[in-house]
Amino acid sequence: MGGKVRSIYGLVAAAVAVTAPAGAQSVQYRSAAGVEYRAQRDTGAIARAESALAVDPRNVERIIQLGLAQSGARQFREAIQTFTRGLTIAPTDAMLYRWRGHRYLSVREFDRALDDLTRGSRLDSTNYGIWYHLGIVRYARGDFAAAADAFARAQRRPPDAAELAGATDWLWMALSRAGRAAEAQAMLDRRPDSVAAANAYAQRLRLYRGQVGPEDVITAADTGDVAGCRGGDAELRGGQLVPGARRHGARACLVRALGALRRLARVRIHHVRSRAAAVAAAHETMSDPRSALARGRGPRAPSTSQNS
Repeated sequence: MGGKVRSIYGLVAAAVAVTAPAGAQSVQYRSAAGVEYRAQRDTGAIARAESALAVDPRNVERIIQLGLAQSGARQFREAIQTFTRGLTIAPTDAMLYRWRGHRYLSVREFDRALDDLTRGSRLDSTNYGIWYHLGIVRYARGDFAAAADAFARAQRRPPDAAELAGATDWLWMALSRAGRAAEAQAMLDRRPDSVAAANAYAQRLRLYRGQVGPEDVITAADTGDVAGCRGGDAELRGGQLVPGARRHGARACLVRALGALRRLARVRIHHVRSRAAAVAAAHETMSDPRSALARGRGPRAPSTSQNS
């Protein structure tokens, strides 16, 4: 996970990147508004992984490496095909289910993601990445109690402090959304995230504990939607343009600008009322991936880390 504090939209869910004109790369996801999100071009990593796999085509580890390289170029559907190929060779490999399930999550196919990650958890109950992403899928589907169970399991086996902060943040949100506020508070009071981490998850944990205010969590990136409309183009985070933005710029920018202002206003209004209300508002505006996904944002950009 990134060490720089950013909005949850950049972490829980970075959109499928768009870096080329329509038709140049494969479509990965099409939003309800009809916006297409496309893969990036290979810069060499995929070609190298394909060459390595060609030498030993039944090597599951090399199949996974190819899928990760494809994911790095936002070629999520191609990665799904690669992991599926691996499962024909090793149908009980938990890591293949972990990665394919995550990639189904990336393209918003939640039912398939749930199926793969559930299978993976039965094959390997100690895999952090499986439990973490299973929690996200359950949360996105509104099954907050089950999400809390998955995040609690992930919290017990994080690979590093940054991932521990992430699992703790999601656990607090899941418990809160499940109506178990007392459990959420008791979990925070135990300070399971005692090892310092410098990321957005750790910053939000400080918000929940009343150590910082919403204005410390909402950054310039959260109002970038408005700035991105200058010049008539709608932008994704990271400065990458949506294909056809000029054709639909005015409407898209209006929707995005209103969304950004609405998020900011909701938090500020509640902050005036009370610190507790501010925490609830920040939780409501920043923690629901279903709301983020509806705005065209998806899981964050992949890497080779456990949580990618």
